[in-house]
Amino acid sequence: MNPTIRQLGVPVALGGVPEAGKAEVLALYPHARFNPHPRALTEDEMIEFLGDCDAAIIGLDTLSARVIEALPNLRIVGKFGAGYDTVDFEAVKRKGIMFGYTWGVNALAVAELTVSFMIAALRYVPPLNLAMRNGERPRWIMGRLLSGRTVGIHGPPITAIFDPKTNTWTKGPDMQAGRYYPTATLTANSKVFITGGSDEDAQPNATSELYTPGVPPSTGSLQVVGNHYDNWYPHVYVLPDTRLAVVSRSEASIIAR
Repeated sequence: MNPTIRQLGVPVALGGVPEAGKAEVLALYPHARFNPHPRALTEDEMIEFLGDCDAAIIGLDTLSARVIEALPNLRIVGKFGAGYDTVDFEAVKRKGIMFGYTWGVNALAVAELTVSFMIAALRYVPPLNLAMRNGERPRWIMGRLLSGRTVGIHGPPITAIFDPKTNTWTKGPDMQAGRYYPTATLTANSKVFITGGSDEDAQPNATSELYTPGVPPSTGSLQVVGNHYDNWYPHVYVLPDTRLAVVSRSEASIIAR
């Protein structure tokens, strides 16, 4: 507790602060004021809400130069969460306001969201949701398991390698094309076949790329291996003779890799 704080304002949207956190704040500052609305406050509302406060805990709330200039009593600001694009730090420094945050406070939330995205991608939740909303019944799509997989990031257009032994990520080479929800398959010769997914215009990405690992992973290479089919979410199977069977809704291809 800071005994110099006379009035604390918490403009974080209603529901944004867990009840346990709210109770902890009230135990230290019984007169703390909380945002009663389930949304971020406007600049005018921020000025009114924090008008008599000398300390504030903000979330995604706008702390612009206009708001700061209208709050002569504000001396201390704490950040709840991450992201500072709504804070005018030049105005903060100019007014001599102390600003602080706890690094990594949202690490658990981000980790859980990341795992949920992985499962959603493996089970094709986004495209199946869109298909169902369009009145389709895409029974041909089979989900896959996250368990037992080596996790990597395939984005538009980066790759990254995760080492479970050291719990670290290493950036890999950039892909030739950005991909949302691609299919990545480990081949028999320890390369990674990347295919399918959609591009930045939400169109099927018909190209395929082959990742050859290097040491370190950033020295690996990605090679475009052709346009084999035009489908967002194909299934890829490694055959006994090491070739790849790429199966989509309407066609199948055999690739020697």
